[in-house]
Amino acid sequence: MGVSEKIKNTFKKAVNVVRCSTYYRILTDKEVRNNWIYLESRKCTDFASNIFHVAKELSKEEYKSFKVFVGYKKDKYEFIKTKLQESGLDEAVMVRHESKEYYECLALCKYFFTDFHLSHRYIKRKEQKIVSLWHGTPLKTLGKDCLTETQASVQRIFLLADYQVYPGTFMKEKMIDVYWLQNLYKGEILNTGYPRNSAFFNESKREDIRKELAIAGKRVIMYMPTFRGIAGVNRNKEQNETLLGFFREIDELLTDNDVFFIKLHNYNDAYIDCSEFKHIMKAPERYDNYELQNACDVLVTDYSSVFFDFAVSGRKIILFQYDLEEYLKERGVCIDMDELPFPRVTNTEDLVMEINRPKNYNDKEFLKKFANYDNENASKMLCEKVLFGKNPTGYTVEKLIPNGKKNVVIYCGPLEAEKEREEFWEMINGLDLDKANYYISYFEPVMYKHAERLACLPEKANLLGMWGRISFTLRECVAYFSATRLNIVSKKGKEKLRKHFKREMIKHYGHDVKPNTFVLWYAQDKDVVGLYENATGKKISTKKINGFNFVDRKELAQFLNSEAEQ
Repeated sequence: MGVSEKIKNTFKKAVNVVRCSTYYRILTDKEVRNNWIYLESRKCTDFASNIFHVAKELSKEEYKSFKVFVGYKKDKYEFIKTKLQESGLDEAVMVRHESKEYYECLALCKYFFTDFHLSHRYIKRKEQKIVSLWHGTPLKTLGKDCLTETQASVQRIFLLADYQVYPGTFMKEKMIDVYWLQNLYKGEILNTGYPRNSAFFNESKREDIRKELAIAGKRVIMYMPTFRGIAGVNRNKEQNETLLGFFREIDELLTDNDVFFIKLHNYNDAYIDCSEFKHIMKAPERYDNYELQNACDVLVTDYSSVFFDFAVSGRKIILFQYDLEEYLKERGVCIDMDELPFPRVTNTEDLVMEINRPKNYNDKEFLKKFANYDNENASKMLCEKVLFGKNPTGYTVEKLIPNGKKNVVIYCGPLEAEKEREEFWEMINGLDLDKANYYISYFEPVMYKHAERLACLPEKANLLGMWGRISFTLRECVAYFSATRLNIVSKKGKEKLRKHFKREMIKHYGHDVKPNTFVLWYAQDKDVVGLYENATGKKISTKKINGFNFVDRKELAQFLNSEAEQ
């Protein structure tokens, strides 16, 4: 690492300490505000989908006693401000990401609605309530079905959430399974349907938009392809060139009675110019995406989960899968494409021929499986449940029932050396995975570019990652440096670090996830030693450390098997 890189990293760490000091001081000094609500969409970069439709509900008179805050990033201020006005929630307070006001919201708001996850610095307070509104029914592989990516950030928000909301049976069961939630999650699952999909039941809004856009008498097609690649890898240039070629061909085949909207991924949208086309144009941004979809007659997509939502409208869906074999090889899907009822095409000529045909397939069973909770009152039912505690009417509430086995967390460390990886997975394969619920723990920042190190996970084992490294305030930083670098541990410093690590456990796992046993297979990470040392539960280490039961690495699997039987 060069000098400039070291200076840059030091500066980033200093900024992190300042922000944490600000946030945690507010957290300690002030009480939760019972009528404060915080809305966050796509890490403060958007205000759409489920969050937009929750905002529309919150703009009604019955919620006037609540104060609503909305997170935004600096370059998205005008965009999100406009979307807020469209939702009717003009009086909401916008707070810039990473500002003091932003951290006040994290510390003091009682209610959180998010469609992604919250800051890695966020510490959940016992009084706070989080609603997780994930941003799509999975078609692409996720979680344990996609071990080419790390999973900690997503898993964390699910475990912190008091309420998880789903549109249908399939998604509920899939997300619980692939993010290893069954024996850890203590919150409630609300089968209210997705707030955003209530748009497909609003016929008057559909007609209003068609009139405003002067498309009332036309056939309107929406094209929404998915992102190509995996996290950290994309195919921008290649896909842009492919799309432009397709659009030129499609434009020639459409008639003057056709409007072909395109809604592309952010990585592609800026590089596609529609000025040369007669029938193809970018989807107008001034409308909520789902309300605009409802104004369309046909949806064309490929592997995007948007078709799960659009199917609620009852209108035609076409899958334009020109690179199916390549996509399945690179990314993979969790549903057999042959089981979907929608017509599939691989070239532009067949695509336009299919657009010209009326809907000729039966999607009744599809809707029963994937959208059986969706309804026109989803936003109302959700907000009344969360904010007013009203008993469910028209939907069900579920709680997961654990299997009764012990939950054992094993910290694997970075697994950098091949020999070390082999030893670790040999130990894991020596466990009787039927006797306890075993969770392999890791730091996501360490594993983000090395997810393959976790890909040996046995079918019955689980992951429980930690998103983000340890966060310190200035005083904690001084106490930590004194203890770990200078070997100076005062009574006051020791107490400060004890509180620090207990807080960090809450940051990663919340108040409800309380494993029975913590195991340091890799005991060289002082941060994790501190975390586990201050956790409630049995503590085991393969290195001799005060407060931990010592077990040699070679004997660990046998020891844990015998422990599980007790």
